[in-house]
Amino acid sequence: MNYNEKKKHIRLISSFVILLIVVVLLVFININNGSVKLGVTKIIDIIIRKSKDDITSYHIIWDIRLPRILSALLLGGALSVSGFLLQTFFNNPIAGPFVLGISSGAKLVVSLMMIMFIGRGINFGSGIMILSAFIGSMISMGFILAVAKKVRHMSVLVICGVMIGYICSAITDFVVTFADDSNIVNLRNWSMGSFSGMNWSNVSVIFTVVTISIIIVFFMSKPIGAYQMGELYAKNMGVNIKLFRQGPKDIRLNDTKISQKELIGTLNTVIFCPEDLQLIKGTPSGRRRFLDMEISQTSAIYYHQL
Repeated sequence: MNYNEKKKHIRLISSFVILLIVVVLLVFININNGSVKLGVTKIIDIIIRKSKDDITSYHIIWDIRLPRILSALLLGGALSVSGFLLQTFFNNPIAGPFVLGISSGAKLVVSLMMIMFIGRGINFGSGIMILSAFIGSMISMGFILAVAKKVRHMSVLVICGVMIGYICSAITDFVVTFADDSNIVNLRNWSMGSFSGMNWSNVSVIFTVVTISIIIVFFMSKPIGAYQMGELYAKNMGVNIKLFRQGPKDIRLNDTKISQKELIGTLNTVIFCPEDLQLIKGTPSGRRRFLDMEISQTSAIYYHQL
């Protein structure tokens, strides 16, 4: 390990240590905040020693505040991982569940469930709400993946996601106009989100789902890292690009469709005459994107013709 790598390693460890200290401080601040103020000594005594001298404070910490804090930590971490995966998948730093209309699709299905069932006096638990939100988000994601096969640029795909989000929001607003006031209030409270009703059973479910998802992402870290280096690099490393993104089948150079033979000539120019790489229009990053995205779509048999 050279000096620069060692310095980078130390900086990375220091950052994680600082973040861990900040998280611990924020946990203590959140436990202390509320209608009932608790001192640091009492908090440590109840959490570490599980002292029940003050039974009221004990139940406030273990039954109310700790489940809320742990739920916020787990779901916040899951949200960051999901945002990372979306940005990697769409190769766009602004991609997210709100931008792509995934959240709007979840809200649409939940609003339909509330109006159809709760409005008729049929009550259901939070599990049905979660399942409904999941189905709605998957429907929106399915539309986005269907559009991904037709468009070439990721910026256009993000715009299509925004359009899907607006369509789902418009349908939701139209449906809500026929709902009762109580259903409107319930939908608004659900869409705003809250940790007020969290208990240890909810925390256990959240922990199980988030842990399994993060473990799956961890085992996919190498293919994801290779994909972030570019599609051509990932393909050379043996990553199945189709599992990450369905790209266009047409080969284009500067937005102009070209044949395989024309691309072979371009490959000869780029590979054997690097100084002539400026023949491909655009900035250096754009030219690199051409190599990663365009050449990777060429069948391997054509590389043997070089």
